[in-house]
Amino acid sequence: MSDPRSYNNPLPKEWDTQLAKRLFRQRIEKNHPREEILSASQMMGVVPQRLLEQETDRQVMTATKGFENFNLVKCGDFVISLRSFEGGVEYSPFQGIISPAYSVMKPSEQVVHPYFRYLLKSREFISRLQAVTTGIRDGKTVRYSEFAELALPLPPENIQRAIADFLDRETVRIDDLVAKKQRQIELLQEKRAAVISHAVTKGLNPDAKMKDSGIEWLGEIPEHWESTRIKNVSSFITSGPRGWSEFFSEEGDLFLQSGNLNDELGLTLDEVQRVDPPKGAEGIRTALNVEDVLVCVTGAKTGRVAIVDVLPEKMYINQHLALIRPKKDIADPYFLGMSLGSVVGQTHFGIVQYGLKTGLGLNNVSEAPIFLPPLPEQRQLVKHLKDQVGAIDNLFQTIRRSMGLLHEYRSSLISAAVTGKIDVRGEAAA
Repeated sequence: MSDPRSYNNPLPKEWDTQLAKRLFRQRIEKNHPREEILSASQMMGVVPQRLLEQETDRQVMTATKGFENFNLVKCGDFVISLRSFEGGVEYSPFQGIISPAYSVMKPSEQVVHPYFRYLLKSREFISRLQAVTTGIRDGKTVRYSEFAELALPLPPENIQRAIADFLDRETVRIDDLVAKKQRQIELLQEKRAAVISHAVTKGLNPDAKMKDSGIEWLGEIPEHWESTRIKNVSSFITSGPRGWSEFFSEEGDLFLQSGNLNDELGLTLDEVQRVDPPKGAEGIRTALNVEDVLVCVTGAKTGRVAIVDVLPEKMYINQHLALIRPKKDIADPYFLGMSLGSVVGQTHFGIVQYGLKTGLGLNNVSEAPIFLPPLPEQRQLVKHLKDQVGAIDNLFQTIRRSMGLLHEYRSSLISAAVTGKIDVRGEAAA
């Protein structure tokens, strides 16, 4: 790789290069405690903290005092955030104050804001930034002094505007396509949920004799099915231990959190915490077995369900998850998990009617209703559902792959445009 402190990559002949410090001056203005608190995110840029909390449905941790030390951000400033080594430099369309952990930068008159918004988030720029921040890790920030010595392409002002106009139009087109595919996924999720809910409440035989389920909104269930509660078909229901953060270890056992439960009643282990609990510690009992069923009991994913279908190594759960160990001679684990993930379990948890996210107790899990056919019929239903749901999940994967290709094309298009590899002057006006 060429020296990132100089811009050696070929640029159009009418373009210039400038050191970042010539284009962006660090703004250090404090003692504005009455200004609105801002947060920086890769998804939204620099926005008021309240808007970020609304959009992400989570509380952003920040100081409760000492706002005199926060840095002033003016509309049109750029901010080096804690994640800039991963996602580039963020733009602020708002005025407010931000944590002193961030570097605030005032652009010069040569900077056309829309063009540099794309440039400083482009793959080309991020790779150059990473090259001068070797060893950077989570929780640390890129220093302004490191950014300041980077050489940046500087097209003439009219070309900066042409590139920004072109990218505004093309990224909207791409984003619209992505949104349509996301809507397809949402419709498939609705279909998936309907297929599961019908199977676990009505069965597969349309001619089966029916009886009242005892739940007004649900109506009837097959006459030979038993109406019972999760506690009656489980040998073990518990939640994960508190205070295990002191046992976190890079080489320990897997320690599942709510984020490891996916939308398909399974586990995602791409990013998973590890823990090394001492012998005899409370929570050892939460070591998982294959075909245990998990329920998220607190947070934004409250009510989400997963079935442990593989156990690559020893795994525990944290305090945000409940573990159900089914009596397999009574309840097929997959049937139980699918029931809890269906409209029956989710309505009991309050997810369907109220969007409950305040948390569940173990009693809520224990008292969840379940309608049980005989075990052979449960297994037949599970096989049917795996076939039906598997076909839907294959469609999910196809759509997600196409979304990934669109995201890749979007990123490549931005990098090519902001570095002059494509001439967009005629395109921008199209």
